[in-house]
Amino acid sequence: EEMSRAQVLILHGHQLAAGHHYAMALIIQRCNELRHQCDTLTSALNTKHNSLTHAQTLLRCLEE
Repeated sequence: EEMSRAQVLILHGHQLAAGHHYAMALIIQRCNELRHQCDTLTSALNTKHNSLTHAQTLLRCLEE
């Protein structure tokens, strides 16, 4: 949900910049910052998911 909203904001920002909005440089900067934060969060979530999946696999092996 939040990631989708962030992606929409990034798209809207790039559309404003493409339309030569008066604050184009600031919009692009903020879009890039938001994209970087999204990428960082996605990477952290993937790492956590992989770690939890591995832990779950190990627990299942111990139960057998």
